[in-house]
Amino acid sequence: MEGADPKFIVFLSIMLAGGAFSAVYYPLWGILHKVLPRRLDAQLFRKPFFNDVELINYQAFPFSLVKTLNYSYLIAIPSMAKRKRFKKLDKRVKVNPAIRIACIIHIWSALLGTVIFFAMFGYGGGLYFFYT
Repeated sequence: MEGADPKFIVFLSIMLAGGAFSAVYYPLWGILHKVLPRRLDAQLFRKPFFNDVELINYQAFPFSLVKTLNYSYLIAIPSMAKRKRFKKLDKRVKVNPAIRIACIIHIWSALLGTVIFFAMFGYGGGLYFFYT
């Protein structure tokens, strides 16, 4: 009996890495969704940070998850978030250090998960089109 095909092992490894990042990202997003809006809505969920349509849509699920993602982005990488959505925010948002660490893990797992997504479908698509 021969060993497994190396191309399949690489593809399976990429899939498992994506599963690992998903196992961190989605539960953390759910936890932050319960914590961040309660603490930050009073000072951030208003104009000029959000437009009229967003102020209406981001009040209810599932669009409120996008609001949580924006808050997490602001806490994890404030310099970049202040260049985009939160331009007129002059002070730093004060949160618990544990929440700050959770936001950093959340944003980095989202970015690395996106890289893994493209790697998985790029590699898998290449295998499908060139080896079938």
